[in-house]
Amino acid sequence: MDMTTEEIRNVLRRGSGFHQGKFRIMRMFEQMTDEKELAKAVAKEYGIGGHSHEYLCGERGFVDYDAKGIRLSWHGYSESVTIGWVKAVRIIRWMIDNNDYLTGKEPEQYAAWWAEMHSADSHHPVADDYRDDDVSATDDDGEDDSAETGGEDAGPEYEQMTFDDIMGGW
Repeated sequence: MDMTTEEIRNVLRRGSGFHQGKFRIMRMFEQMTDEKELAKAVAKEYGIGGHSHEYLCGERGFVDYDAKGIRLSWHGYSESVTIGWVKAVRIIRWMIDNNDYLTGKEPEQYAAWWAEMHSADSHHPVADDYRDDDVSATDDDGEDDSAETGGEDAGPEYEQMTFDDIMGGW
């Protein structure tokens, strides 16, 4: 099986797998602009674990999460690819910018969720509780990508990048 960019987007479209996790991730992207901080926050939301997964091509495999990123595997773990958290953040940002992250009725559900979270009698953590220095902000190559991403605020770069740019010769 060849791992396609659509397979990767499909896995990320699922969110963290925790109740309302996808909405918390969406909110992080609305609140935070620093790519490294986002990578740490998203990694913390996903946590350590995983699940079995049926890929779009019909092949079965696994999706695992840890401090290094998201590992997609098939053929009983004999073949796999790992997407580092920085790259995952770049992909999710691209998906959000291209209306490919929240799908179907999720935009309306997200708006309702956020309205509930924002109500006076509701006290729910969102982005601030996901800042943590214990998670790696390195990309797939193991290198710290803070210089590559333009430092503290890499927001404007996203608008200029294509999905192929983000995947970097995938």
